Amino acid sequence: MKLKKKYNIQGVITGALASNYQRERIQNICKELKLKLFAPLWGMTQENELFELQKNKFEYIMCKISAKGLNKEWLNKKIDYKDIEKLKLFNTKFGFNIAGEGGEYETIVLNAPNFKQKIIIENSKKIMENECTGYLDIKKIKLEKN
Repeated sequence: MKLKKKYNIQGVITGALASNYQRERIQNICKELKLKLFAPLWGMTQENELFELQKNKFEYIMCKISAKGLNKEWLNKKIDYKDIEKLKLFNTKFGFNIAGEGGEYETIVLNAPNFKQKIIIENSKKIMENECTGYLDIKKIKLEKN
């Protein structure tokens, strides 16, 4: 509540596409804090969302993986159109949510059209729990002008 007052926060924006679980949890928090919920991507298909990110020149990497089909090679890899096609195959083969909305992976946006500076990862280490579960331990980053 202190932050809501201090920064005059009026709402929360979520990137949820189709996860009722996510939407309902965030919606409940918003109700409790008397905030508006904005879900501009709600109802967009997973594939369209990923293609829109590419079209709009978002640069992002997977920083955590937890699904069949993924391995340590996916960690710290900038996602491109070819990767989206591979994720679509994982959907067919494993029931994989290609947008990662089922916890298959997490991402970090390194650069986007609205960024004044991009994030450069200077030092990181891939930590694997097993063949398809792991995370990127980021040790050092820097910002660079676009």
